[in-house]
Amino acid sequence: MANPSQPPSSRQRLRRFFLEFGALGLVVHYCVFALVLTGFALSIGRNHTLRASSGTLGVWAAAYVATKLTMPLRALGTVALTPLLRALIRRRRKPAEPVPLVVEAARRRE
Repeated sequence: MANPSQPPSSRQRLRRFFLEFGALGLVVHYCVFALVLTGFALSIGRNHTLRASSGTLGVWAAAYVATKLTMPLRALGTVALTPLLRALIRRRRKPAEPVPLVVEAARRRE
């Protein structure tokens, strides 16, 4: 058991985050990853000197390395965006309308 005076480790905080937000946290994480990877690939691919010396695979490999280097920033972005998106989704979702008692009574008779 962890010492209560000791702060939780990064792994414990990440586990607690994904337990709380579930699939939404994973979706946000992978969407941020895909956006950053694509952004790096596009920006590296636009560089004419690099494009002349390597092919498409080299551009994507360089973009992947750059994306892995931004992991701490992407993790912070995921942790910041996920609660905001969950609040937005809950606000936009209509609550279930309660069934009127008359309709419920008619259903019971059938």
